[in-house]
Amino acid sequence: MTATFNQRDGRSLHVRKATVAEPDLLAIYRALGINAAPGGTRKLIS
Repeated sequence: MTATFNQRDGRSLHVRKATVAEPDLLAIYRALGINAAPGGTRKLIS
């Protein structure tokens, strides 16, 4: 999910956060040994 905010100085702030996997997908990720939320939180100012 990405949220975009307009700042007072005219720049944009983009905050991206991984969502929680659904139970069925979470079981697949666990079986494969893959992190269900690899992205964490990222912030970009442009």
